[in-house]
Amino acid sequence: MAAHGGQTQATSAERARSVLAAASSLTVTTEGHRCDLTGLHRVGSTGRLFLQTPARSHLTAEVAHAPNAELAALVELTDIAPTPVRDRVRARVSLRGNLRLAGRAADGAAELRFDPAGVELAEAGRRVTVGLDEFAIAQADPLATVEASTLASLEADHHDVLVLLSRLIEPRLLAGAIKLRALRLDRYGFVLRLEHVRTHRDVRLPFPSRRTTPTRPNATSRRCWHAPAPDQAWVDALAVDESRRRVQGSRGTGTYRRTTARRRRTKVPWCRPAATPAVQREEQRPPRHRTPIRDRRGGQARRR
Repeated sequence: MAAHGGQTQATSAERARSVLAAASSLTVTTEGHRCDLTGLHRVGSTGRLFLQTPARSHLTAEVAHAPNAELAALVELTDIAPTPVRDRVRARVSLRGNLRLAGRAADGAAELRFDPAGVELAEAGRRVTVGLDEFAIAQADPLATVEASTLASLEADHHDVLVLLSRLIEPRLLAGAIKLRALRLDRYGFVLRLEHVRTHRDVRLPFPSRRTTPTRPNATSRRCWHAPAPDQAWVDALAVDESRRRVQGSRGTGTYRRTTARRRRTKVPWCRPAATPAVQREEQRPPRHRTPIRDRRGGQARRR
């Protein structure tokens, strides 16, 4: 069991701060302007945003001409899964507040400071309002900035680790799943997505203790659960590819699913038996026993 003092996942304030820390782009909407900024923001220690804008940008001009040099704005950030899963949008963070001019560079570029006055997190089909004090003192997840590269590496080069993690999922949840994807990684554990034909389910696997530093995915999972590396046959048994789905249609859905689940529990890789050549089948066919019968016309025996 996880040894987190009872906490197995991040709070809403921590999730919002993690989205801010990991996002590479954001959208700023004002009364008369909307712009997308990519790689032009940084996050302060209390959750303030500092935006770098060009010298003659419309956003800078709006702030300069606003009453008291304060411009009401809406900042939106989107958390997108780095792996090819269904519904890749994991969370959205909306910040309402005011933009102020924080300074100018020698080339005329401006730095705008955004002070949040309201924080809202949309995740898993629900919206949560985050308190400003809680948002200010919350810490971003230490793995937030390396999560995307770690999960991409896990998906591309360490499929055996995904198989290892799948052993920790209840068998009833694996029934009917056609794909297993890594959806999220944070200090509390992994979140795997089980994709079915038309639906999907997310399963969290908590770490025994919080992770504080980034670690290679195969070393992280095996050290956390002290489990041996899976054999290649078991890796191949869980790999669901296009050929297996074609066989599923030809064999019948119900029979195939029961057979696959039984073989998966016994850890035996599924494969189609090799086809026997026609000549070999003819040689293996037992000879036919021909019994003599009497010809009615001539009375002589003939074989049938």
